[in-house]
Amino acid sequence: MIVLSILVPIYNVERYVERCINSLYYQNLDLNEFEVIIINDGSKDSSVEIVNELSNKFTNIKIIHQDNKGLGRARNTGIANASGEYIHFVDSDDYIAKGVYPILLKNAVDRNLDILIFKMKMTESTREISDSDDLIEPNIREILTGIEYISSQGYITTSTISLIKREFLLETGIQFKTGLFEDTLFITSLISFAKRIAFLPLDVYRYQINNSNSIMNKKSNYHLKRGIISLKKVAQSINDLIINKKNEGVEKPDYYNALYRLRSGVCTSLMIYIIRATPARSAINKLLNELSISKLYPLSSNIVNRDSVKYKLFLFIFNNKLLFNTSVKLYWIYGIAKRKKRLN
Repeated sequence: MIVLSILVPIYNVERYVERCINSLYYQNLDLNEFEVIIINDGSKDSSVEIVNELSNKFTNIKIIHQDNKGLGRARNTGIANASGEYIHFVDSDDYIAKGVYPILLKNAVDRNLDILIFKMKMTESTREISDSDDLIEPNIREILTGIEYISSQGYITTSTISLIKREFLLETGIQFKTGLFEDTLFITSLISFAKRIAFLPLDVYRYQINNSNSIMNKKSNYHLKRGIISLKKVAQSINDLIINKKNEGVEKPDYYNALYRLRSGVCTSLMIYIIRATPARSAINKLLNELSISKLYPLSSNIVNRDSVKYKLFLFIFNNKLLFNTSVKLYWIYGIAKRKKRLN
């Protein structure tokens, strides 16, 4: 019986993908207990060749090929082809600490959890596969509903630090959307529907912090404009989630405060993307008017660092259309001066 489906989208990750997949086999699991589903999202480098070689060694690897559609849709493809009791999303430039999956599965299965959340650690190394920092097996302290979890712990930003029961995921009908913050929106929405969720203080996931191919590191005008569209959609989706939960009669002020902080963070990122994309003044005002109609502008002060001088300054500039347009113009002038300096 397949207990775990590990979904790994790949796109131009020849530098990292071998380590990522190898880490999935330092887990003391029998091959018939789990499957590794690789979704090739239109890679143009040698990533596919590397995966094909590994599939000759590990017989439980499945490879699915599709045109480039983005991380979210690649994960959706993986979900549709998964058969395990639980699902784990792993990004192909990251990896899993040794010997942790049996501990996660024991806790998730024995307690019939919808979602099990665990710890993540940043790494700059591109080669090593390390042991977990937690040498003594930890315990789950409490099982909560998703609303209770977000109310007490806040939102989490990535689905990669969770095991998700496949049946529960399919019942919710929640899927990944495309673009920035897609992961945060997905896992926040999913947790909001969970009946049984827990946190296990186990060091599991290794996040690669110096991948220049990451969408978060893309600075072209094309990527910035895509980011603006994406962030607008995510902010509106968070609004919709808040409205839906209120209509369901959920009365948890701390839950809504967490979602307000998330929405404010997304909107702040949106404003920064607008500055970096330096659109025309008419386009900026049109965008701000659209955000205002959606009740996303002016920006709310509901954010984690709302008391910081830096954030108060940002808020003052962002919520004043004249100052905001001036900031965009200044950034444009700065960009031109920087390019000229490089040419000289």
